Amino acid sequence: MAMLRLFIAIELDDALRAALRHAQTELQNNGAANQTVRWVAPRNVHLTLKFLGNVEASRVAALQEMLARLAAEREPFVLTARGLGCFPNSRQPNNVWVGLTGDLARAALLARQLDDACAALGFARDERGFTPHLTLGRVQNPNAPHWANSSRGAKAKPTAKFPRKPSR
Repeated sequence: MAMLRLFIAIELDDALRAALRHAQTELQNNGAANQTVRWVAPRNVHLTLKFLGNVEASRVAALQEMLARLAAEREPFVLTARGLGCFPNSRQPNNVWVGLTGDLARAALLARQLDDACAALGFARDERGFTPHLTLGRVQNPNAPHWANSSRGAKAKPTAKFPRKPSR
């Protein structure tokens, strides 16, 4: 059986992608991060709501039906990109991210409802909880000197409406 590595995410609009591209460029221009971070292409940055992992292709249709139903029941909400951070922290960074502000309660509710709907379809529940962020890059060498200093000064503050209509 064919397996697909899947996650459920919200795509970003062009204005937000442009702002994130600008933030990445600022970080790259600071020099220290260039050799230690694998940057996510702006077209691939997204807001992950649920990671599913390896899924049998035969289960995709049920997921699509559930997602279409949930999307149709939702009103758009607004989130704004704001601030940079690292997981788990700036001393031992693995991921560089942009945080989100705005209607986080509705975003978290959507993530919980997706988790419930996926559990009803037999998928594992999300143990880590929902932490809304946009990953800009993955740190390859967290022990590189001056990593934290290289992240200062980059900004991204556009507004985007979520969820967008699902693309097929």
